[in-house]
Amino acid sequence: MAVAKMKLVNIVGRLKDFDNVVQQCCIRGDFHPEMSSLAVQDIEEFVPIEESNPYERSTQSAVDIGVHSDIQLRYSNFDRLNMSFEELSQYIDKSEHELSVLNGRVGKLSSTSARLEQVLTSLSHLKNFGINLDELFGCKYIVFKFGRLPKESYIKISNDDEYDNRLFFPLEEDELYFWGFYVVKKSDEQESEEFYASLYFERIDIIEEAHGKPGEAQAEISNQLKTVYADLDAAKAAVKKYWSENEETYLKVYSNLRYLHDSFDIRRYAAKHDNNFYIFGWVPESEINLFENQFANLPGVDCIVENTDDAENIAPPTSLINNRLVKPFEMFVGMYGLPVYNEIDPTPFLALTYSIIFGIMFGDLGQGAIIFALGLYLWFSRKMPLGGILYRIGISSMIFGTLYNSVFGFENMLPFTILPVHRNENTVLVLGVTIGLGILLILICMVFNIINGIRQKKVEKYLFSQNGFSGMIFYVTLLLSCVFAVVLKKSVSPFIIVLLIVVPLLLIALKEPLSGLIRHEKDWKPKNIFEFAISAFFELFEALLSFATNTISFVRVGAYILSHMGMMIAIFALASLGGHGNNIIVLIIGNIFVMVLEGFVVAIQGIRLQYYEVFSRFYEGTGKEYAPVKIHYE
Repeated sequence: MAVAKMKLVNIVGRLKDFDNVVQQCCIRGDFHPEMSSLAVQDIEEFVPIEESNPYERSTQSAVDIGVHSDIQLRYSNFDRLNMSFEELSQYIDKSEHELSVLNGRVGKLSSTSARLEQVLTSLSHLKNFGINLDELFGCKYIVFKFGRLPKESYIKISNDDEYDNRLFFPLEEDELYFWGFYVVKKSDEQESEEFYASLYFERIDIIEEAHGKPGEAQAEISNQLKTVYADLDAAKAAVKKYWSENEETYLKVYSNLRYLHDSFDIRRYAAKHDNNFYIFGWVPESEINLFENQFANLPGVDCIVENTDDAENIAPPTSLINNRLVKPFEMFVGMYGLPVYNEIDPTPFLALTYSIIFGIMFGDLGQGAIIFALGLYLWFSRKMPLGGILYRIGISSMIFGTLYNSVFGFENMLPFTILPVHRNENTVLVLGVTIGLGILLILICMVFNIINGIRQKKVEKYLFSQNGFSGMIFYVTLLLSCVFAVVLKKSVSPFIIVLLIVVPLLLIALKEPLSGLIRHEKDWKPKNIFEFAISAFFELFEALLSFATNTISFVRVGAYILSHMGMMIAIFALASLGGHGNNIIVLIIGNIFVMVLEGFVVAIQGIRLQYYEVFSRFYEGTGKEYAPVKIHYE
């Protein structure tokens, strides 16, 4: 459970072998490339390889074909395809043309059927109109406009004498509209259109397919539509047949093109000098032997493996290695930021502490079982990482619910109570224990910070920081002094106060110049003593404030234990208002309310404690993700 160890890999060879190097070695899913310009930026002879990808157009065309045809793009083994790039490109061009013809016919017939369906819909509102449409539209001096008019507008023109010369003839009505037509002289057509538009008249276009009376036209167009439907089914069948015969080959061609395209695209990471190339990156230590062995068949290419320390200004990527028990919690770590390469992976610690803290704050056997069941469903059915977290914290909630003797808010269902946290006389003790838990976590985080500082060779981090040795000595001494004064009624000697409280504070305040002195830096002394003193004072004040706030912040863990009890008491009070025992409906709704509201709040508060009180003491979270190059076929 840690960050995977990495090796720095430098690959040098003739430019003509570059494609072979990439295709044979670099896209097997374990090589994380870096921009070679970072390593050779001071060497003028090396320049970036800037070439346009010759496979771009054909690959994009292949993708477009699959997307537009609803074909799921996926890898298909193309080892036996034996087609050159020219042949691959020609195949895609031919497929594009053939599908264009087939899909074009489908599109044209679909458009025709939609138009005819619209005509039938329009004619259905004119079935009571017994005049021949051909004669109607052949009139020389008058124009007929069919459509629908809101009933309010029809009443308005019917009751007003001003509109006598603009008559609307209804043929059919529904709840909101009259369907019919109005008649105007051709000379007044434009003016009438504007007038009826102001009354929200919606026109129906009777297109040229309609001949004879509306009923006759409906029958004729229905027959046309049947023919179009038959032709459309045949056209779709032709497309389906094409894919049944060609999908396998198409996917092989697509996979081959994607392979060539993505392989060539790795050139942007490389640099060249004359006819030579250089590319470097990272490979996990566990895979380095297999990676090196691939170059045995490439005599003109050298692969040089180095340790991470040899990469001066280039940080190795981070690849987390965690077992199944804690792996879902990588989601929370990723939300904060990945650890840098030589930093402790906080995932196992987060998984343990977050689960325990959630269980403490939301301890209920019944409600925890519901969260557990929901988590199992999301994890195994939906493959959601959140589900893996939910069923783990559900188990924690069930464990503490058993210890609290709490089952759906009932506190006497189990024959024992190991932790009577819900008794009023234990309130102060509960809050005190949760503060003690916070102190323990803060001390563990300080240990982690010291380990990280030693790994990173940062003396100011592990020796002089508020979370290093100096901060730990100060914090532990201060806590013990408080215990002696409050519990044992004894005072601590001034010598101890000076040695273990005042001196560590001075070391924290002077961490920058002291660190520079230890590293033998020439300019370790502050340039302006007054400015340094002011800055050190406020930094020291902030450190002292963080000790106090971080410690007291864990009181909220105990507060949520008590609030959970309070909410359930309120639910039981509501359920017993009728005076005839507890109302089961109210209890069910109340438990659902508590699980949703308080469960959500407790989950958020648990994350907040991790990020602000725990991570802030030892974790940077500025690492970059390990992203090996590979072909993305999907």
